[in-house]
Amino acid sequence: MMLLCGLAGMGFGALNEVVEFIAVLVLPETNVGGFYNTGWDLVYNLLGSLVAVSIIYWRGRGREGRESRG
Repeated sequence: MMLLCGLAGMGFGALNEVVEFIAVLVLPETNVGGFYNTGWDLVYNLLGSLVAVSIIYWRGRGREGRESRG
């Protein structure tokens, strides 16, 4: 499940980059940035997905411990 969440986050980030690319093709004055902008956006999408997956993992671990005790 965590893998699915991480991949979904990356997929939505990539979809956003495609939308930005289409916007640049249709309206060149959008000024969304170049390749460096796209690259950094994808890096931050990856980092955000890893943080989200880590939070889901750690919160799930705490819940499992409480359920087994009580």
